[in-house]
Amino acid sequence: MSAHSLPAAPPARPRTLLIATALGGVAVTMLFAGLFGVYLTERSQTLAGGGEWFPSGSISLAPGGMMMVTMLLSVISLQWAHYATERDDRTHSLLALGLTILLGAAVVNQMVFVWISFAEPVDASAAALLFYVITGAFVALLVVAIAFLLLVTVRDLAGSYGHGRADGVAAAALFWYVTVAVYAAVWFAIFVTK
Repeated sequence: MSAHSLPAAPPARPRTLLIATALGGVAVTMLFAGLFGVYLTERSQTLAGGGEWFPSGSISLAPGGMMMVTMLLSVISLQWAHYATERDDRTHSLLALGLTILLGAAVVNQMVFVWISFAEPVDASAAALLFYVITGAFVALLVVAIAFLLLVTVRDLAGSYGHGRADGVAAAALFWYVTVAVYAAVWFAIFVTK
């Protein structure tokens, strides 16, 4: 009786995209940690000196809260995209990726509304400057995350992803989750505590 040997398993795909995305997420987190450090220090010094940080009623909680809900919904839709990609369900994967991109664009639109309703010039005070710097940096981060999702969507349309080959969708999801975590900090520091 002769023993038949099985063919060797294909080599595991390297996780370079996922690792690079994780390192990029760490860099983004460090950037926003520095921005929030400056923001909270200036805010506490202004309030300790008896000054007013933002003029009363200049920032409404409602748009910030809606952006937070929208970002949380985008986490669900992006998880759906990853789930569908792992199961070779391209229709639902593309639908979920498109929905996530749409939700991201809605948050950009909502932030523009907040900027228009804030109506303070950037040089009015340190509070206004830091408000525009932090929210502007967040919008720039969100645009990069949307571009990443667009690239993943195009590659998914081309058939690059499927069962065991969803590393691009996982990397885009990781970067999106970092973006959502950054917005949670923006929401709490700027819209909730004012």
